[in-house]
Amino acid sequence: MTLARNIGNAINDFVDIRSAIEEKGISISPGTLTNEFAGFIRQIQEAPQWPSFTGEAAALIHAGDFVYGANVAESDAFSHNMQIPGAVDDHGRGVAISPNGKFMAITRLASPYLMLYKIEGETFTKLPNPAVLPNAPAGSVAFSPNSDILAIGLNGGNLVMYYLIDGETFTSKPFASPHNLSGQVYNVAFSPDGKFLAVGHESGQGANIYTIGTDRLSTYSTRVGGTVACMAVTWSPDGQFFAMQYGGGVRIYTYLSTTFTLLTEIQNVGTSLNLRFSKNSQFLGIAASDASAANRFNIIKIAGQTFTNLNIGQTPSGSLNGIDFSIDGALVATAHDYAPYLSIYDFNGTTVTRRTDSAITPPASGRGVAFSPNGKFLAVAHNGAPNLQVYKSTPSSFIAPTSASAILGALTSPAPLVTGAALIGVGQAKGDANAGNQITMDVWIG
Repeated sequence: MTLARNIGNAINDFVDIRSAIEEKGISISPGTLTNEFAGFIRQIQEAPQWPSFTGEAAALIHAGDFVYGANVAESDAFSHNMQIPGAVDDHGRGVAISPNGKFMAITRLASPYLMLYKIEGETFTKLPNPAVLPNAPAGSVAFSPNSDILAIGLNGGNLVMYYLIDGETFTSKPFASPHNLSGQVYNVAFSPDGKFLAVGHESGQGANIYTIGTDRLSTYSTRVGGTVACMAVTWSPDGQFFAMQYGGGVRIYTYLSTTFTLLTEIQNVGTSLNLRFSKNSQFLGIAASDASAANRFNIIKIAGQTFTNLNIGQTPSGSLNGIDFSIDGALVATAHDYAPYLSIYDFNGTTVTRRTDSAITPPASGRGVAFSPNGKFLAVAHNGAPNLQVYKSTPSSFIAPTSASAILGALTSPAPLVTGAALIGVGQAKGDANAGNQITMDVWIG
C-alpha cells in the first residue's frame, strides 16, 4: 500500500519522509542528503499494490517516469457513464448505495419492482432477484447503517418491504405488525445508530417510527408530526436531529429513544419530496415541489440548534424529487422533472454554483439520486431508457514528469504545479501520454 505518511500535511518534515521510506525496508543512514531520497524511492521493489491516481498530463510523459500529482480542482468531475447490466425501459424511482459500498438497490414502477447490484471496484453485477419481491410499485429505498437491512416503501401492497442482508442474500421478513400504515409509503430512512426506521406515508398521521431489535426485526413504536401526510423523512448522521416534511414546511426534532421534541418548523420551502442532511450534519438539503421555483431547492445551515435558510437563489424548472450531498459536502446533486433532469452544484457552505456538463444528462425526469460512500460514483434513477445511470468521478488533476530534484521540490513546495494546488502524491507513470491526455500513476508517497 502507500507509504504510511501524509506528505501533504508534513511536507517540510524530512524526518517523516525518511521514516516513510524506511517502512518500505530501505535503510537510510543519518547523514543521507535529501537529494538522495528519490534514489531510495527507486529502490522500492514491493509488489505493485499502490493505489492508482488518474489525471491529466501537463507535459509529455513516458511509462516509468517518476511523476508527481497536484490536485487543482475543489471537487471531482463526474463523467464516464457506467454500463449497468439489466437496466431496462421502466420508470426508475429510488436508488441507494449501501454504507459499506458493496450494494446498490434501485426501485421501479414496473415488475420486478426492485433490482439489486453488487459493487466490486468499478464493476456492477446484477444479483439474482430475492425469493420474495415487492408486490407493488416501489419508491423510496434505504440501507441500514450496518448495510445489513434494506427497507423499501411501496405505493400499495405490503407498503413496506423489509430485507435482511447476509452475504449476498436478501431475505424478506415480515414488517412490523401492526404496521399502522395506509395508502402510499413515500419515504423510508434509518437512524444513524440503526435502532430506528422512520416511514413517511399518506395516511394523514405524520411519520411512523419503528424500533429495530437485536434480531434486526422491526416493531412499531410511535408517530411523529400529527395530522398530515408525510412525504419525506431523514435523520442527521450525528444522531442529533430528525426531520420530516409537514404541510408546506419541514419540522426538525431532537430525540431521545422514542421521545421526539419539536425544535423548529421551517416555512416557505415547498412540499418536500426528499430531505437529506450533509454527512457532517451541518446542512439540511430540501428538494421540493412548489408553485414558486425559488422554494423548490433550499439548504438549511445548522449551528447548534439554530437553523438558517441560506436562500441559495436557485430556481429549478419543475419539481425536485431527489437530493444528496457528496461525502465531503463539496457537492450537492438534485434529480428533477425537467431537463437537464440532474443538476450537480459546487457547495462552499454558503453558496451553490451549478455545473454545466452535457455528459451527465439522464434521458428523462430524474427521480432519485445517491453518491457512493467513497465519492467515486453518482447514481441516478429516472424515467426513460435505461432507468438507471451511474457516473464515475474523474479527478481533475495534473501529473508532470520530474527529475529527482524536482520530486524533492514537489515534496517541499505545497504548490508544485499550479498556484493553490495540493500535492496528491509522488509515484510512477503507468503509460505514455502527451500533454492534455489522461494518464495514471501508481502513488508511492501520498
